[in-house]
Amino acid sequence: MIPVNGDPSVANKKRYPTVTRISPFIQEDLNSAMHRLLRMFYWNNVTILCDDADDHLALFVPMCTALHDSLRLTYNISSSRFYVNASNADDLQHYLEEAKSISRVILLIGHGSRIRPIMLGAAKAGMTNGEYVYIAVELYPSRKQLGTLQWYTDNKDGQDEAAKTAFRSLLKVSLRPTERTTEYLNFMDRLKNRATNYGYFFGPDEALNPFALSYYYAAAIWFQVMNETVSKGNNLQDGVALSRLIRGRTYDVMGHTVAINWNGDRDAQWIISQTDPSTGDFRVRIESAPLLTTHCAQLK
Repeated sequence: MIPVNGDPSVANKKRYPTVTRISPFIQEDLNSAMHRLLRMFYWNNVTILCDDADDHLALFVPMCTALHDSLRLTYNISSSRFYVNASNADDLQHYLEEAKSISRVILLIGHGSRIRPIMLGAAKAGMTNGEYVYIAVELYPSRKQLGTLQWYTDNKDGQDEAAKTAFRSLLKVSLRPTERTTEYLNFMDRLKNRATNYGYFFGPDEALNPFALSYYYAAAIWFQVMNETVSKGNNLQDGVALSRLIRGRTYDVMGHTVAINWNGDRDAQWIISQTDPSTGDFRVRIESAPLLTTHCAQLK
């Protein structure tokens, strides 16, 4: 049982048939969710702009490459990819003009702080008038690692209103946030107190990294399956039987539903958000990737 992505080769179930993955998502989950969103609106031609600045986890370039290749080779969607520097206005405008000549759908991969200058650049290029749609990936809010995708800066550069307007052309794809159940909040209080013993101090509103939380999920699921096995008098050393017992069911962990499919993978849960035209706050429009086919009208 693996609680994080790790080596991608481990996802090969023919080679590792007893592996169960508890991580919130793998790259193919994102590829599939993006494909569903694109197909629902008959968007068959996209441009990916990738900014690898502030990539502390070395995540964005592999994500760009994998998404670009998957859309082209697996899902037969025409995809072009450019690496941009959002801090360089000339570089940004050059690639926005390139994107403008290729497609009307632009995917943005990068640190959350890099999305705002890209959207301001798009507004300057006349590309936020309703003809173009932008889709940014923010796996989860994390100022320290992934950045936070937001248009406001307390108007430090005098462009907050322009950014707010530009963000109306943006869709945000994220992992579904962890539900703040009573059990979860109590767990977080204990965790925050214990983390100080190791020199880590959570911020006032800092949530637990969903990948870190998956370690707890993995332990809870494993202990439940072990108890079930022992109670039935079965062999704890039968890895094949244990693996089969884990799959094709859901688990309640701290009031959260964790679903493991028959392939031994945790089902990824996604949300699609748009900004409210009046407040500029992101509002969830679609609750998870499987619901794209039934709720796409909410995005119109």
